[in-house]
Amino acid sequence: MNRNLLIGLGIFLAVIAIGFFLVKRPSPATNAMPVPGSNVEEKTVNEDALPAREITVTGTDYAFNPKSISVKAGEKIKLTFVNAGGTVHNFVIDELDVQTKMIGPGKSETVEFTAEGDSTLTFYCGVSNHRNLGMEGELTIEQ
Repeated sequence: MNRNLLIGLGIFLAVIAIGFFLVKRPSPATNAMPVPGSNVEEKTVNEDALPAREITVTGTDYAFNPKSISVKAGEKIKLTFVNAGGTVHNFVIDELDVQTKMIGPGKSETVEFTAEGDSTLTFYCGVSNHRNLGMEGELTIEQ
């Protein structure tokens, strides 16, 4: 074989190998793993950037559906209260300082809050004696 042809083929294969290596190599900006003791900063998730979990609670005359809700501690909640009853109702969680306005039949209101603690809280309708008539439920916050 011609010596020049072999040199050209060798250079061609070397360029292909280098190109393949550069394409397959992970990008340092996207795949950097922090090494203990190194000065690479670990990135944390910005919890404010996470979308809120959406929950809908429907109030009828003297009942809630669902009657119990479970969430994780620290979870952002976007709760929509829908009044499907025949009179004015609202939605209240005293310990989390959550309260909708009193809304009429067929209306809804949305409140946002962060579930804090590790407990079971009571939510209820704060209108007149609606809570005593059974319009309450439980919010369980789990770690």
